[in-house]
Amino acid sequence: MLVEKSVAPVPVLAADASLEEVREHFSHDRFVSGALGAQILEAAAGHAVCAFDLEERHLNEKGGVMGGAIFSLGDFAIVVAATVGAPDTVSVAFNVNFMSAPKGGRLIATADEDKRGRTLESVVDQYLTTVKPMHEAFVEPSKKNAHIIIPEGGRNQVALDMLMERIKAQLSAE
Repeated sequence: MLVEKSVAPVPVLAADASLEEVREHFSHDRFVSGALGAQILEAAAGHAVCAFDLEERHLNEKGGVMGGAIFSLGDFAIVVAATVGAPDTVSVAFNVNFMSAPKGGRLIATADEDKRGRTLESVVDQYLTTVKPMHEAFVEPSKKNAHIIIPEGGRNQVALDMLMERIKAQLSAE
C-alpha cells in the first residue's frame, strides 16, 4: 500500500554538525530507530558509524542475522555519511562486504564516502545545455538520411526479425 503525504523540506545538516544534532535529525526515522533499533555512534561529512544490538527480530529461521537487517544498517550508515553537510543526496551504488559472520551481540556498519559526486541540478543542467542540444543538432537531422530506423536498437526483436526476413528475401531474389 502506497501512502502519500506532503513532506516539509528537511533542513540541511551543517558539515560541522555535532553528533547530537545528527541524532536529532534522524530521530524521526521510525524504521531505523524503531523497527531496526539502530543508533548513530559517529557522524561527520562523508563518514558514519551506526550499530544495533542483535535481538530475536534481526534473526532468520536458522538463527543467523537476516540480510535485510544487515543491508538496512549499511544503508542507514551511508545515508548519515552522505547527509551531513550535503543537501538531497542520492546513492548510485551500494556494496556490502561481508567480512565474517557476526560475533557477539552487536552489529556495526561503517560508511566512508569514496567521492562526493554531482548534484542532480548539475546533471540536469548538463543534459539541457549540452546533451540535448547536440542530439537535436546532429543526431536528429541525420535521421532524414536513414533508410531504416530501428527503435530500441538491438533489443527490438520484432524489428530485427523483419529486417532479417527482408535481407533473406533480397538474397534469394538475386
